Amino acid sequence: MQRALMLAHPWLPGVLAGRRLIGRNLLGFLEHGLRALQPAGLPGVAGMTLLGLLTGFVASYVTSELADASDAVAQIGAAVATGDFPLLARTLGEGGTPLDFPRIADWMITGLVERAEHR
Repeated sequence: MQRALMLAHPWLPGVLAGRRLIGRNLLGFLEHGLRALQPAGLPGVAGMTLLGLLTGFVASYVTSELADASDAVAQIGAAVATGDFPLLARTLGEGGTPLDFPRIADWMITGLVERAEHR
């Protein structure tokens, strides 16, 4: 839901990073998020922290999705070709299918909730 909203409004990730927003929509998002986290039995502070981390992750992911990567790809390729970054070269050379947003988000949420539950 957050990702779709940020993709539809590309200016939003930048605004979220720079200031604290308060309004009924944000409060509704927090209420919805805390309700979704209730089965985990997390303390309220942990739930709020998790929602903040998730929002930061989504904003960063969307910013990356919307950015033109062609210059970065060329710069990384040139740097890796120097031989100074052997682990990066090996990793990039392995290829494979890039992980998609739902899978990465699931890993992140699951890991954060599990860690918070055991504290």
